[in-house]
Amino acid sequence: MSTPADSTPAAPLWTGHPSHWLYFWWWFLGILLLAAYGAGLLVIAGIFIARARHTYMITPRMIMIETGLVAKSSSEIRIQDIRSINLLKHGIAGFLGVGDLEFSSAATDRAEITFRAIPHASAVRDMVRQQQGGS
Repeated sequence: MSTPADSTPAAPLWTGHPSHWLYFWWWFLGILLLAAYGAGLLVIAGIFIARARHTYMITPRMIMIETGLVAKSSSEIRIQDIRSINLLKHGIAGFLGVGDLEFSSAATDRAEITFRAIPHASAVRDMVRQQQGGS
């Protein structure tokens, strides 16, 4: 039995997680507690778990976000349906290229998928635009 070409998942062009900049103050607290009491290891472990809970992916046809470690949920938008991409950069992290990307389709006036605090946000936005056939 053959499977249709559209049902096979495409190889990801880009996969990422939130930047450590999103957890700057947690890192600060974890390092302070590590030096003072050794309890900072729990805070630092929490940072890695929080980052692992959010996976962002771009394929030639889809933008996806998957959340969760054990119980997972996902949202996706077809690249051809994306009508707007908003790039938000703040503070020092923004100066270093870390930003939020908000993807919207014509179906709603708000962001349907947000990639929070991703490194090289401008390059990722340009990659999506290139997949749409625009510049």
